Amino acid sequence: MTKKYKNKEKGFTLIELMVATSIFSMVMLASLGALFTLLGASKNSRATHTAMDNVNFALESMTRSIRMGSKYYCIEAGNTPPPNLGNGNNCSEGGTAISFFPQGEKETPTTYMSENGTIKKYIGEDNAGVQVISDAVNVEDLSFYVTGAGDSNKQPSVFIRLKGVVRVKEKRIPFLIQTFINQRNY
Repeated sequence: MTKKYKNKEKGFTLIELMVATSIFSMVMLASLGALFTLLGASKNSRATHTAMDNVNFALESMTRSIRMGSKYYCIEAGNTPPPNLGNGNNCSEGGTAISFFPQGEKETPTTYMSENGTIKKYIGEDNAGVQVISDAVNVEDLSFYVTGAGDSNKQPSVFIRLKGVVRVKEKRIPFLIQTFINQRNY
């Protein structure tokens, strides 16, 4: 072999470079597609997590105020809370709302109820109410089961059942949360 021929074998040909660049480009496009898919899934997961955190926070807030309250009055479907809650009202079949006196309050009751797919909190005779969950949550059923409200020998307790759907883009994610509360001011 001559010296001239050896110099020609060093390096890559144009075709080899084009093939290597094409393969590299295809691998990078596939990787970017997978990355964008993962980013979209992560964004949906965060949105779902945020909405469920909102539901959990609202239920925990309700639980805390009911636990420290007194004179639970369970309101059955279609009824409104009386201006004077008296000694309370039990409902073992489940009510659609609950009124009670918050801790330290003797004259202004607080009421929680489901209304138009959301949960609202009413204080006193406030007709507007305050929405306690986000618009991404649709409440299908909010039920309160109260026992021991009018019995001085029994500690009052409340069972809450919350059923609904979280909407994230076109997805609908159902949930069912239940909690049991014993009155602390016994």
